[in-house]
Amino acid sequence: MPFDGIFLACIKKELQSELIGARIDRIYQPEKKEISINLRQPGKNYHLLLSAHPRMARVHLTAKEKKNPLVPPPFCMLLRKYWEGGRILEITQNELERILAIKVQSIDSFGITITTELIGEFMGKHSNIILVKKENSGHRKILGSVIPIHPKINRVRTILSGETYIAPPPQEKFFLLTLEQGYSLFKKRFYEYGKLSLKKVLVSLLQGTGPLTAERILLQAELAPESRVEEISAAQFTSLWEGLLKLAAMIKNEEWSPILIKDAQEEKKSDYCALLLTEKKKKNFLIKTFNSPSKLLDHHYFLLEKEEQLKELRCYLTQIVSKKLAQNKKKSARLEKELKQAKKADAYKVQGELLNAGLHKFGKGENFVILPNYYHPQGEEIKITLNPSLTPAQNAQHCFKKYKKALKARKEVTQRLKDTDREAIYLENILLSLGKANQTELEDIQTELQEEGYIKYNKDKKGNGSQPSEPLKFISSDGIPISVGKNNRQNDFLTLKKAGKDTFWFHVKDFAGSHVIVFSANPPSKTIQEASLLAAYYSREKNSSNVPVDYTKVKNVRKPKGAKPGMVIYDNHRTLYVTPSKERLPSQVGGGK
Repeated sequence: MPFDGIFLACIKKELQSELIGARIDRIYQPEKKEISINLRQPGKNYHLLLSAHPRMARVHLTAKEKKNPLVPPPFCMLLRKYWEGGRILEITQNELERILAIKVQSIDSFGITITTELIGEFMGKHSNIILVKKENSGHRKILGSVIPIHPKINRVRTILSGETYIAPPPQEKFFLLTLEQGYSLFKKRFYEYGKLSLKKVLVSLLQGTGPLTAERILLQAELAPESRVEEISAAQFTSLWEGLLKLAAMIKNEEWSPILIKDAQEEKKSDYCALLLTEKKKKNFLIKTFNSPSKLLDHHYFLLEKEEQLKELRCYLTQIVSKKLAQNKKKSARLEKELKQAKKADAYKVQGELLNAGLHKFGKGENFVILPNYYHPQGEEIKITLNPSLTPAQNAQHCFKKYKKALKARKEVTQRLKDTDREAIYLENILLSLGKANQTELEDIQTELQEEGYIKYNKDKKGNGSQPSEPLKFISSDGIPISVGKNNRQNDFLTLKKAGKDTFWFHVKDFAGSHVIVFSANPPSKTIQEASLLAAYYSREKNSSNVPVDYTKVKNVRKPKGAKPGMVIYDNHRTLYVTPSKERLPSQVGGGK
């Protein structure tokens, strides 16, 4: 977790300089584990965010605004009762622990001045935000919390209204600002870790030091973070010790320099640190410096929350579509059985005709009759079950009725089975699109599923309107533009609206996949090959070989009435067999990623 005690000390400094004496205006709880506080200073307004999210626990000033629930949660109402109209007296942190206390003085409904504290514990999955009030006994009484902890969950540390607040148990770690006094003990404990990596050891030994800070300390000392303690020489330990003392001095002197660090190989993967430690052994980092730790966190967590929302939406839509697809497969199996039964129609017709021909051979009241089967090549006899309450002629008519009913059922079931199979391809196409969709494309898919009745229409979670998101764009080796739809709305837009009648359309045969449009009326064979590769690559058959791809002019592609998005029929086509390979695809020039 990057939000370590050192970064909290950096944030604390900023909050102290900006918020001491600030008046609390409004309080909100936009998320279950998140508090937003609006504050005022002369000529300035601030928004303070506290989050107890297990992966994103933090506190900082923010410029981002979130939609708040219509009905405030109970803890939000409690905070409003005690804090609105109050002023911040002090903001404190115990050494370099990940715990911040904000003390506020306010006046209650009886005109009595009261002092309360909001304690933010930013400790990963154990994070919490707790409102407490100091009693005459000196103990702090819990007024409420974002996450109540019952005795059944934690008997040692109960977090419930009315209970006494007990701080998290102190860890046996070294406080950096007094580290110089404990050289011998630190060295002794350091070498006790033997086989552990240096990075893990520093996190275990030093208060407030997260993995990234530990890594940068080690790089500064020219030590590999993954090296084991037992491999470290006396000279290397001395270099590390000097680096730790330098770090302690920077913290003591408040030489804060908040930096965002990205892996040069994976730019989406980012981390942050409160101090600019110049490592001598350069690593492949991209570093961006911020003049405010809050601005850094606002930037970092905004992107992280977007990623989280993207994952949640993708997971939500995938679960819905997967469930519908499973139901579809069960329905298909049931219809197959019905069709098998309905295929007995011809047998009923034969039985009726044989009964008509042999009416004189049986009478009313019989349960069965054995007659020669004139339709069998060898004329074998056939046993026909009868209804004893019917006459021979009525039994024959009963067989003809069953024949007509089975014939009608066969036609209906065959059509329903075709519709079910088409829906299966549609749903598989949705699943394929979900796997590579960005936020805008996911919203497109969500809107489509709402319009098709697979999920309830939610006005608060509408897609991005009728205009589809942008398809992928490529240029063939012959310089011809090629577009690839990434979801059904894009496919419909490309094929039915954007493409000219004489341009070429490609699609993997009989499987879910993208519509591929070649913007040429007479594409060369190389472009046809590349477009076929794209159609195969952006399909369910991506990892198969000899994938059949159909292609034809757009004028031969039609959308049947009532067909689902992305579903078309076509004729006058040719088929090309290709083995998709990313390395053989044409150059991408734009569109979605």
